[in-house]
Amino acid sequence: MARSTGTAEVIARAALAFIEENGVEALTIRALGAEAGLHHTATYRHYRSKNDVLRAVLGLVLEEAISGAGELPADPRERLLVLSRSLRSALHAHPAVTTAYLTPAESLADSDTSNAYQQEIVDALRGLGLRGYDLLVRHQMLETFVLGSCVFDFGGAPDHLDSRRLRHRLIADPDFEEVTRSNDRVDALNEAAFDHGLVVLLDEIAAAGQRALDKNAERHPRSKE
Repeated sequence: MARSTGTAEVIARAALAFIEENGVEALTIRALGAEAGLHHTATYRHYRSKNDVLRAVLGLVLEEAISGAGELPADPRERLLVLSRSLRSALHAHPAVTTAYLTPAESLADSDTSNAYQQEIVDALRGLGLRGYDLLVRHQMLETFVLGSCVFDFGGAPDHLDSRRLRHRLIADPDFEEVTRSNDRVDALNEAAFDHGLVVLLDEIAAAGQRALDKNAERHPRSKE
């Protein structure tokens, strides 16, 4: 879902640039005005609070994720795979933004772009046969894995790879020596681990959907002609 162009988007993109350089915690309306070349009172005309700004920034990142996903496949499992990978890719490109997801949920919940993305996820889960509590559980499993891994892997940006590399080094096991040689190797391992974990999780979600479909078929058998 594209945002309308104008001052509000200019401010949001300035906020994204500011966060990438200084982090979420350093963001203030006054600092954002300076980043955007505006008086801070002009910023207040578009965003009433820092949380409003963060919602707009996450909207930009989600737009990038949705755009990066391209035309979504018809198969619901593949759709979940593409959407999850695309969000990971967008947050990988903007690692400092990930901590914005730790903002109170009510501050971010009314984002149209976020709602559109979430609806795509819910529709895909339904397409696998999930309903009710089973759908809620698998939705939360997927959200926790995708966003949780991004916050853990990217949340310390720009030092997140150094931190992970140090954790591997402290394990002091020969199998970990190779990955500790460079941050590029740590980054590659992060992405490989995410992708493997995502595939395993989606296998479970698809199996749960099939079990639900099989149960429903048992309860409502089709009459034989």
